[in-house]
Amino acid sequence: MSSHQREFDLHSLLENARETVEAENAKNPLDADLEEALVINTTKHNTLWCMGNAYTSQAFLIPNWNESKVYFDKASQYFQQAVDQVRSLCLYYSIEE
Repeated sequence: MSSHQREFDLHSLLENARETVEAENAKNPLDADLEEALVINTTKHNTLWCMGNAYTSQAFLIPNWNESKVYFDKASQYFQQAVDQVRSLCLYYSIEE
């Protein structure tokens, strides 16, 4: 798969996610949850990495360390899952060759 195709796939994934979230938020704007993004495709390391970024950003907005640590911990879990996904993909491709 070429890098252009991967970029196109990522763009399509994110655009689809944005449209889905936008539609759900229009139905019930008070019921927004970051983890709804995982409904899209939890096996995509990009989705997991974006979740880690989102939780990290949220954590920086909270001045209380104890409260923000919960978000940093969640971010760490998502980053680790993304890394594990990439490792398994690399292993898969090296075995396939």
